[in-house]
Amino acid sequence: MLRLANAVNERSLIASAESENKGFSLEALGNLSKTKTNSGETAEQYLVSRLYVHLPESLDLASDMPGIGNGKDVNVPRIRSEVTKLKNSVQSMRALLELEEGDSDTPTCCAITDLGKETMRQLLSEAEKHTSQAEQALKECEEDFEQLCMYVNRSGH
Repeated sequence: MLRLANAVNERSLIASAESENKGFSLEALGNLSKTKTNSGETAEQYLVSRLYVHLPESLDLASDMPGIGNGKDVNVPRIRSEVTKLKNSVQSMRALLELEEGDSDTPTCCAITDLGKETMRQLLSEAEKHTSQAEQALKECEEDFEQLCMYVNRSGH
């Protein structure tokens, strides 16, 4: 997108070196699909066809987003499922530790020594931290995907 805007602005600057018009704002891009030319096509269609003929490199989105090819193999629903399993396991670990640290008269499924409890607390702390990071990364991934879908005018669902 940046390359496209730069190319249009560069041509605009050359064409209007004497005038006050120096390109366009990004907000104006939203109106391209609503504005019709005299021939009936949208300004967006006209612009893309002109760019295709005169500046085809500006339409090479893959070079603007080199990591997009790596994303094709990412299975977000599976990652979401794995993060949920991880979160549930950490919650179960927390519940077991709380049960063990509770009333000493209540029998539990297993007798954990004080050293074992301390080790479990440390592990649990690390697991909770990493689970939180995984949840945040997944949230950001899903938000980025939704934005990309909006960019290419597709539903992310």
